[in-house]
Amino acid sequence: MENWGYSVIGEALIIMGKALKDPNSDIRKDFVLSREQLQTLIGVVKLSASPGVQKKYIWDLAKRWNVTQRTVENWIKVGVVRPGRKSVHDTRLWWSDADLDEDERKLIKLGYIKKPNKFRRKLYFWRMLSNWINEQ
Repeated sequence: MENWGYSVIGEALIIMGKALKDPNSDIRKDFVLSREQLQTLIGVVKLSASPGVQKKYIWDLAKRWNVTQRTVENWIKVGVVRPGRKSVHDTRLWWSDADLDEDERKLIKLGYIKKPNKFRRKLYFWRMLSNWINEQ
């Protein structure tokens, strides 16, 4: 995501947070949130903020693009997909979603993969979310 996207999300959360804190605001008066909805919201925030969830490993790339890990490795070798990063005390390569979005556009443009449909994107997100929930 680009810097302006982070700024927009941050500002929206600040504005909404201030309004929810004020018992006289219209947002607060009309805002209804069940316990289950609150737990879900907290889970989504934790998921979004978790560095471990934001790191995508080579098998995640293969799932995302519906190819084998060997294919992804070959794309890295030829420079179609950027080299991954390594963390301290971890030898595995990882990528961020922002990196993957750029590389995915390149792969589509070169004809290596097809443009993902909305259902496939939702399925990918659902699997990621399910895996994270099952780990907790």
